[in-house]
Amino acid sequence: MENMSSGPQPSNAPGPVGAGEPKFQMSRKLGEWIVWIENELRVHRAVNRLSGLSDDMLSDIGAHRGDIEHLARHGREVDHS
Repeated sequence: MENMSSGPQPSNAPGPVGAGEPKFQMSRKLGEWIVWIENELRVHRAVNRLSGLSDDMLSDIGAHRGDIEHLARHGREVDHS
């Protein structure tokens, strides 16, 4: 059987599920994968929305086009001073 891995995975992706793992561990890993996929979809939607803004609109919110991925993944740092 060929290796199912199609290349390197993102560093924040959950690890592979092993065939010898107890069911509860496999279930936990499946849950981790679901959470990771949901988060990646959320980030993808946010990147698409922000990418649709004009440069002027991005400037109005204090962002640049190069900030979009970071903003989608981490949000904006809040200055409380």
